[in-house]
Amino acid sequence: MTNSSFSQENNLFPQREFRGVWIATVNNIDWPSKKGISVPEQQQELIKLFDLATALHLNTVIFQVRPAGDAFYASELEPWSEWLTGKQGQAPDPYYDPLEFAVTECHNRGLELHTWFNPYRAGFTSQTSFAPNHISQKQPELVHRYGRNYWMDPGEPEIKQHTLNVILDVIRRYDIDGVHFDDYFYPYAVEGESFPDTNSYSKYTAAGGKLQLDDWRRDNVNSMVQQVYLGILKEKPWVKFGISPFGIWQPGYPPSIVGLNAYATLYADSRKWLQEGWVDYLTPQLYWRINSPGQSYPKLSQWWLQQNTRNRHIYPGNIFGGFGSRTTATTSTTSPNSEIINQVVITREQKALGNVFFSIKALVRNRGNLQAAFQQELYPHKALVPMMPWKRSYFPQPPAKVTSIQKKPNTIQIQWELAELESELKLIWQWAIYRQIGTTDWELIAVVPSSQTSYTDTIPTDIKANQVKYAVTALDRISNESEPTIATQAE
Repeated sequence: MTNSSFSQENNLFPQREFRGVWIATVNNIDWPSKKGISVPEQQQELIKLFDLATALHLNTVIFQVRPAGDAFYASELEPWSEWLTGKQGQAPDPYYDPLEFAVTECHNRGLELHTWFNPYRAGFTSQTSFAPNHISQKQPELVHRYGRNYWMDPGEPEIKQHTLNVILDVIRRYDIDGVHFDDYFYPYAVEGESFPDTNSYSKYTAAGGKLQLDDWRRDNVNSMVQQVYLGILKEKPWVKFGISPFGIWQPGYPPSIVGLNAYATLYADSRKWLQEGWVDYLTPQLYWRINSPGQSYPKLSQWWLQQNTRNRHIYPGNIFGGFGSRTTATTSTTSPNSEIINQVVITREQKALGNVFFSIKALVRNRGNLQAAFQQELYPHKALVPMMPWKRSYFPQPPAKVTSIQKKPNTIQIQWELAELESELKLIWQWAIYRQIGTTDWELIAVVPSSQTSYTDTIPTDIKANQVKYAVTALDRISNESEPTIATQAE
């Protein structure tokens, strides 16, 4: 917001901050609680997750919709996921579309929904059967068993195109806010095995390709990332593209950092994606403690910020416990909750723009009274997501005729109208409602859809209506915000 009276830049809690949480569907990690439960149970569980995210003042849900060449939505390209219905290829009965349902429920709560895709994983050897239209059945020559998993071969042009088609299909048909990849590109190494892509590499060299195997693998991933970014930009330029790579680009970057080399083993040149501007945000998985000598959270976070030469957004990825699961774990007397709180504090001090947490299950279970830590220490106030000026820098017109009227002793209704400009009908996406009690700072209290033109606020019983002021702003799809319109008190 550009109005200086609303500025909270000097406050402890930012007015704008990306506050995301992963909801993993693979193997029913977070949702649904188990495969094959009834549709009402699925929907109720999902609503509870979104209500919890809202109550904890998070603002973004990263929802896994394609864990392994399958779909948690209606698709003509890939089968329904077995982790939804219990059998791959079987639709929910009675029918509903979980992604459509999730988008609606998130937007009604002022949450962004980013669809989380795994670009190459095709399944697990523990799965008993695959649907006829699964990639492993339709084109088995493009899928390889590696360790306990099945993987699509990133070196096959058909796989790259298929992944792109799947993502663009979702973008065209669903009103999502973002596309998200996790850290799985080429698979994590399996001891004693080599990834079986000899045939695809041979086809590449036979056609005149000159890259060595490692560089070719990285180029396969790089070109896929670039094509996804450009494809999103062409279809719906407001949709954000983010990737959550392994937190270490290469050992030694920065000095003293040791651990897995994602550049050399996952063939993920995540620094390149950031510096080429092929992502709107990067969420490096910094799943280590602050005091970890070989994987220092603050050192890694600061290094990623220093690589951000195009001023994209960096939102470190944090984990609830399980620190150091992919490297040497460190011991500490610090409680997991204190660790998470301190990591977010470091994120803010370093001027990163938010955090993403894995996963929502820990918040649901309220481990160590985690919910109170979020509500009281991390996020006592709501926050808007950060703006992305490289996408669009036009600011919408503010709402008109904003009024507030006392309905009950502690209930006030705020109403407003759309500015009388036809162009605004398409531009405005949400309304943000702010409140000021006495001389305190203005506080964001709600974000509502553009179709809504009123909001009912409940104030503390010891506060009189004439001590409270309200203001409303307009937001577009990427959270550009209008000037505020201060409410006049109606008689």
